Amino acid sequence: MTQPELLTVETHGAATVVGFTQGNLLDAYHIDQVNRELSTLVQKRQIHRLIVDISTAKMISSKALSVFLNLHHQLKEQDGVFALCGIDPMLYRVFKVTRLQDVFTFYPNVEAAIKDLAE
Repeated sequence: MTQPELLTVETHGAATVVGFTQGNLLDAYHIDQVNRELSTLVQKRQIHRLIVDISTAKMISSKALSVFLNLHHQLKEQDGVFALCGIDPMLYRVFKVTRLQDVFTFYPNVEAAIKDLAE
């Protein structure tokens, strides 16, 4: 049986927007699958501007934060950009507590991120 994809992927100019098909990024199994899908996407498509829409996420684990951080560093090394958008204010607290609010670039929604990064 094949695994269902956990990501949606759209291209807008020079930017790629990724969304999640599930609302919680908590369990290790699904986060490992998301990590594999995102890593494959970045490597195979040679993406340099990645926008991750987390508007569907209501909860997030430290392992998911680690995936985002690794992708951020990977893209930064390639002169790329990793951005998060659509974050719920309650979920944003996780980024503040972990002091990652200064590491990542945040946009209020997909449209704002595309407007800034797609060209």
